[in-house]
Amino acid sequence: MRKIAITSVLAIAISVLFLTISYAEMAKEGSGNYGSAKSGSMTVLPMEQERLQMNYEEMGIVVEAPENCPLYNASFRDIGTLHAIKGKFTGTGFIEFTIPNNDKVYGTFDVHGMLGKASGVIKFVGGTGTCTGITGTIEFQPGPPIQSGKQGTYYARSTGKVNWKIP
Repeated sequence: MRKIAITSVLAIAISVLFLTISYAEMAKEGSGNYGSAKSGSMTVLPMEQERLQMNYEEMGIVVEAPENCPLYNASFRDIGTLHAIKGKFTGTGFIEFTIPNNDKVYGTFDVHGMLGKASGVIKFVGGTGTCTGITGTIEFQPGPPIQSGKQGTYYARSTGKVNWKIP
């Protein structure tokens, strides 16, 4: 009987410790490293030999963020467009993050670079529920190239820094 009581107390203590660690409370503000993985598809309209217009849609997950960040374990969807001349491009778009409790974080983004190597900034412009009024940014750079397993679909990783503030 005593072994059962000790085992039960230890199990409860470990469960409380684990749950506290794995479900850290979301911080109202902070910063840290950011990483994402995504796949996408695109529609390309070539113009002349040196220009193209591209519209794309991506879906992915946040694979690195501070544990107390609203984006920790979030998924996302974005839609963007870019115009390239001789491989150099600029573009804009909109992104929607869905956090684990199903609240949303919305952002706009500007990207630039050479085709296949986008850098840019996502600016948070609002959210729902616990993320209402969120502001901040994600500054991101491309990760290593990833070969696609399906024609018409591409895969990519991004790394960078995130900062946020929720009123």
